[in-house]
Amino acid sequence: MQSRANEPSSIYLWSPIMEHQAQTWNGTANRPQGQQEDKPAEASIPPNRRRLPWLKPHPLLDFILSRMNLPNDAALCRRLEVKPYYISKVRNRRERVSAELLIALHEETGISIRELKSHLEV
Repeated sequence: MQSRANEPSSIYLWSPIMEHQAQTWNGTANRPQGQQEDKPAEASIPPNRRRLPWLKPHPLLDFILSRMNLPNDAALCRRLEVKPYYISKVRNRRERVSAELLIALHEETGISIRELKSHLEV
């Protein structure tokens, strides 16, 4: 029986064509060496971590917490029967204040929806 100790386990050849394909796939073709691709700052942030640029909901949530005499967002979640991650996403501007949330706040507190919306800062 012959020994295969001297044979390479795998042969991998890299050609100029493969190099060009690799550059094309990762977007580095036709770019001077060392030059970085210009990406907007928001493009580097994953979609689930981007903040929505408009209304700031934390004044509304703080107003509701003080009006209902609740210590924190977790207590508000229990009172409104919503998932804690949803209130966290709303406070950190990863989700918008939904109509369902405004209605639940209105039903729980008796505050008009117009007044609730007035506590959202731009």
